[in-house]
Amino acid sequence: MRTKYAAILSLLIFASFFCAEKSAEKSADKPAGKVKAVKVWETDAVLQTSESVMYDSEKKVLYVSCINGMPTDKDGNGYIARVGLDGKVLAQKWITGMDAPKGMGIEKNRLYVTDIDRIHEIDMEKGKIISTYKAKGAKFLNDIAIDETGKVYISDMETNKIYIFSGGKLNVWMTSKFKKVNGLLYRKGELVMGTGQGIVIVKTADKKETLAFSNSGGIDGLKMLAENRYLVSDWAGKTSIIGDMPDVLLNTTAQKINSADLEYVPEKKLVFIPTFFHNTVACYKLE
Repeated sequence: MRTKYAAILSLLIFASFFCAEKSAEKSADKPAGKVKAVKVWETDAVLQTSESVMYDSEKKVLYVSCINGMPTDKDGNGYIARVGLDGKVLAQKWITGMDAPKGMGIEKNRLYVTDIDRIHEIDMEKGKIISTYKAKGAKFLNDIAIDETGKVYISDMETNKIYIFSGGKLNVWMTSKFKKVNGLLYRKGELVMGTGQGIVIVKTADKKETLAFSNSGGIDGLKMLAENRYLVSDWAGKTSIIGDMPDVLLNTTAQKINSADLEYVPEKKLVFIPTFFHNTVACYKLE
């Protein structure tokens, strides 16, 4: 009898482990839930031709580059605005004296901004431009990424060149074989580029380019969402996830609301989208 009970108990334990294993396999095979972008706020429409958003984690504010005109016009109308995390415009024209400011990058107390064929170095404590550097041969400087040593990488969407600013000098670093090089981000030893063909990874040691994820249409904003997952915008109005488990989060193309060079703050799961000709910044929470 004792042997019979032992056999039954062993059978039950085996069945329990088998069911648990199958359940775990089923859970692992199940795709992750669809990411939703829930709107939190949108600024007043006073950010004229809002092109890019940069989050200052030290001061807990957003900087917004505003072209205030056309992207290649040297009209002196461009400016940088300061916006709170609640959507309130703290200073509409915080920094002026630019033509068509676009991508931005922060290094210590310096804010770097692209401006057609030059970059501006802004002292964030003083709130003013302290230096401007001309990029020889540049046509349409766009985005910025900064590495751990303070080197500033800058994309030129028209020439497909990447410039590098280091030691007070601005020079061409490489010319990409891909077209419409725009959004940039840096991770250790790699420069990630958004291009007209998709997401390209460049090894900074040897400048070798690899197309990581194909994508039709241009990539304006480019941020890391997770390993092998990127949050991108295509300017016309679509905000998407490219990479593993691709997804379209928002598409305001039909409403003629642009999605320019976005910002993502992972610890808050907040996405900030400059709407270009719509003259606002819209904030969404990823759920």
